[in-house]
Amino acid sequence: LVCQRFSALGWRVVVMVKRGCGRSMPNEQPGVCRDPKCFSTTSAKPWCLMGPDDFELAVDHVAQSFPGVPICSVGLSTGGGQLRGYFNRKGDRSKIVAGVVVDAAPTW
Repeated sequence: LVCQRFSALGWRVVVMVKRGCGRSMPNEQPGVCRDPKCFSTTSAKPWCLMGPDDFELAVDHVAQSFPGVPICSVGLSTGGGQLRGYFNRKGDRSKIVAGVVVDAAPTW
């Protein structure tokens, strides 16, 4: 309903499903070892509830696809924790100009 409402108002709506959380999104994306001592750059990346990589990749993709267009975000439950974590990490460097966190635990 949230997407339908904002679409009806003329907004572009993008939905990100956290990898490993949906029926059609198994945790099969290969990761990249960032340790210079690591011999493999394609080792599997474990699923992490608050891992920021997928979320930041999605935000960067939207920002690059629609330059100059303000990005607003609504995070529901786990997505709320992801959104809160993004704002905490990025601060003034955030590519999201406004966000609403819904139903996230206060200690994320």
